[in-house]
Amino acid sequence: MWLSSRVHPDTWLKLSPLLLGSAAVGLVVVHIPGVGHAAGGASRWISFGMFTLQPSEFVKLFAALYFAQLLGKKKKELLETFQFGIAPVLVIAGVLGIGMMTQPDFGNTVILFAVAIVSLYLSGVRLRHLSYLALVALPMAAFLALSAGYRRRRLESFLDPWADPTSSSYQILQSFSAFSSGGFWGKGLGNSQEKLFFLPKVHTDFIASIVGEELGFAGVLMLCTCFAFIVWYALRVAERTTTKSHAILVSVLGFMIGLQAFLNFAVVLGLAPTKGLPMPFISYGGSSLVVAFWACGLIQSVARVQWREPAA
Repeated sequence: MWLSSRVHPDTWLKLSPLLLGSAAVGLVVVHIPGVGHAAGGASRWISFGMFTLQPSEFVKLFAALYFAQLLGKKKKELLETFQFGIAPVLVIAGVLGIGMMTQPDFGNTVILFAVAIVSLYLSGVRLRHLSYLALVALPMAAFLALSAGYRRRRLESFLDPWADPTSSSYQILQSFSAFSSGGFWGKGLGNSQEKLFFLPKVHTDFIASIVGEELGFAGVLMLCTCFAFIVWYALRVAERTTTKSHAILVSVLGFMIGLQAFLNFAVVLGLAPTKGLPMPFISYGGSSLVVAFWACGLIQSVARVQWREPAA
């Protein structure tokens, strides 16, 4: 975060094609035997001996950089046309999304397309074009959600968690138990019982359940407030900057962190089907942690520039 905050945002924007290209290559490398690392039925990691790297995490960040650079310098007349405004971003997001779905990584694919849509909206494309896009995207999202057996089972357990309490719904029911037993103030830091092998993947996607159990509603509210502050700060920086690409970048980064936290909370509370999305800054996972801090550093980088150069 410190390193990324010390580099001028224009430098990051200029490097965005190279960064996004390297992350796209990583989406292919994960499928190479002996190099790619598989776990839990997914091939999402590149093995470097003592540690692994997840390219799909970096794709989201570098896509936000590239879209800000691409859309920030386009004239209004071009943005209002479909072929020069929306189409280039959709093609890039589509190619990257296909690479992520081959792993498969449905959660990060959703975040990637959300980043693309918000970037387009903030750049000033026609809302009519975005509405046409939504009409096409919703059936495709439904098809992807139902095309794989494990995703159908997750959807069924979301619609009726008590239908199969010992198998497909076991994880979410244990999450309910964690939140319920935590009450308002929680059991105390370190006193969770669910993390003693009752709740699967507790250190990754379901870490918020343990926060709810140990720190209660008060702890969850505090965590939500922290994420809300990051989003507010990003929007505040975007409001003050005079450079369009900088405004798009920091807004999208704040949205990306906030959306991922919101979706993670929605999953562990049973408000959305289970998907593999870590809680930013909290869940176990080096790639996710690096990307979250890198994004915050980029927001600070824009803030430093705007404070040095007073708004016109």
